[in-house]
Amino acid sequence: MIRVGVIDNDKCALEYIISTLRRITINANKSWDIWGSTISTEALQECCNETRKSNLLFIDMALNGISGTEVAKEILHRSPSTKIIGITAYDTDSYQEDAQNAGMLALIDKSRLSSTLSYEFIISTLHNTKTQQLRSTPPRQENEEYKPLTQIEQRVVALSLQSFTTRQIAEKLNVSAQTVFSHHRNIKKKIHKKTWFDALQYCKEKHLV
Repeated sequence: MIRVGVIDNDKCALEYIISTLRRITINANKSWDIWGSTISTEALQECCNETRKSNLLFIDMALNGISGTEVAKEILHRSPSTKIIGITAYDTDSYQEDAQNAGMLALIDKSRLSSTLSYEFIISTLHNTKTQQLRSTPPRQENEEYKPLTQIEQRVVALSLQSFTTRQIAEKLNVSAQTVFSHHRNIKKKIHKKTWFDALQYCKEKHLV
């Protein structure tokens, strides 16, 4: 039996993906067990169950209060053989590097799920051991200029440097935690840093806030 899980805090998207997976595997020779969850902690327990481990997971890149990359890293730490595919409704270019660094084998735009998901794609991912489907980010040229941070991005950086959590920053700015994560990605992209820690260190050293 092949177990496939979907982790997405958007219930409608979750149901659509599960429905699509069931449709394309219904006539397969193998037995498929497809499950889904909108809660990352519950999903973590489910997919790392010693007796019922999942072979393949689809993880939304922006979950409530936590990023999909963090969940993926924790899952791969507990279950290295699990294959993970990232999904997002946002610009995939913003997530490419994070997805690759987290060990995901692919990153799919939610708007293209119907044309991307196929039985052949799933099988090839299950047998894949390298991040061949992800495009690598081209190296930055030395003379490439950094894009200035917006006022709201500067505020996010300033609050982060004051050790406020993502949830606390979201409350202060009257936005969702997912929006704060989006600011993280945009800031990292603007100053060409791979991790949020490196981005904060750079902003602090260059007095950008």
